[in-house]
Amino acid sequence: MRHRSTIGILVLIGLASALDPGRALAAPPDDAISSQSYGRSWIWLERDPADRAKRRLVFEDAGAPAQVLAVKVPERNRHLHSPWGENVALGLDANGRLTVVLQSRRGLYWSSVARPQLRRVPRTSGEDVFPSLFRGRIAFTDAAGERTILRSGTLTAGAGRTLATAEEDDNAFIMDTRIGSGGAVAYVIGGDGAEEALYHARLARPGRKTLNIWPGDGHNGGITLETDRSGRKLTVAAMGRALRYALPSGRRLK
Repeated sequence: MRHRSTIGILVLIGLASALDPGRALAAPPDDAISSQSYGRSWIWLERDPADRAKRRLVFEDAGAPAQVLAVKVPERNRHLHSPWGENVALGLDANGRLTVVLQSRRGLYWSSVARPQLRRVPRTSGEDVFPSLFRGRIAFTDAAGERTILRSGTLTAGAGRTLATAEEDDNAFIMDTRIGSGGAVAYVIGGDGAEEALYHARLARPGRKTLNIWPGDGHNGGITLETDRSGRKLTVAAMGRALRYALPSGRRLK
C-alpha cells in the first residue's frame, strides 16, 4: 500500500532541476512516501533533503534522469496517518495527457505534467484518500466518519457515484483503489484479525455485482493492485502470488 496548515498558492510550473545523475532511477527509492507508475513513467513523493519537514514530487519518464516537479506540495491532513494522508496517482486525463493527482488537507488536486496548472477536484475533502486515475475518471476512498466509502467520478466534476461502503463497526475499512476501463474499480479492504490485519480485494462494476477477486481468509501482509495502460487488465498480488483479471468484466485471466 502506498497513499494536510492551509494550502497556499499551489503553482505547478513544470519540471525543475534534475536530480543528481546518480539518483536517476528505474523506480522510486525505498524511502519514498508514496509512488505510482503509468507505463514506463513514475511519480513519487519524498522528503525534501534540504528540509525533512517538507515534501517534494519527483517524476521519471522512460529511464530519463529523474526530475523534481516545481510544486509546493500541499500539507496533508494531519488527522490521518501518513500511509493514508500522503498518496499520489499518475495516469491520463480525458484528453490523454499525463496527469498527477495529489491528496491535501483541502481535498484532491490534479495537474497535467507537461502543461502544469493545478486544479482542485470539485466536491472532495481532506478525508478523500488513495486516489487512482484512468482517462479523466477517478476513484478514491472517503475516510470521513465511522465508515469508509468507495467513490468514483471525474477530475472536473468530482465524485458522482458511490460504489461500496465498509463499516468501522464491522472492523473493516476500504484502502487502496485502482480504476480501469468501463468505470470498474478494484479496491482493497482491510479488517482486524486475531494477530494482524486481514486484507482482501474486490472489484466494483457499475450496474453489476461486485466480485471478490482476492479471498480474505488468511494473513497476507497486504495486497497490491495494478492495471496496464489500456485499463483492461488488472493484476492483484500478495505473498508472491498474482491473479489477473479482464476489465471491466472481471473475467479471470490465465
